[in-house]
Amino acid sequence: EENKVLKARLDDADARLEAVLNQFEEEKRVMRAAAKKQTEESRKLREKNGQLEEENKVLKARLDDADARLEAVLNQFEEEKRVMRAAAKKQTEESRKLREKNGQLEEENKVLK
Repeated sequence: EENKVLKARLDDADARLEAVLNQFEEEKRVMRAAAKKQTEESRKLREKNGQLEEENKVLKARLDDADARLEAVLNQFEEEKRVMRAAAKKQTEESRKLREKNGQLEEENKVLK
């Protein structure tokens, strides 16, 4: 009689163990599938990251080039402005002298008339 009880308990323990093992195997399968999916996603992200890094290098180089060209244009503009200011100053002085000379000539002409 005791053997029957022990056998029944053993059968019950075996059934529960089988159920736990089955659940464990299912969880392992789900986790492996998730890990495989994450691994693939990581691979794609690394690939995209590499592409973005290359694009970033190209854009930085283009930006550096544009900055250098802009600086050259601004320097040229400043030089042209300096030259134009010097020319304007010279022309202003020349105009002042010509107005002065015109004033003198007008006075002389009045005297001569």
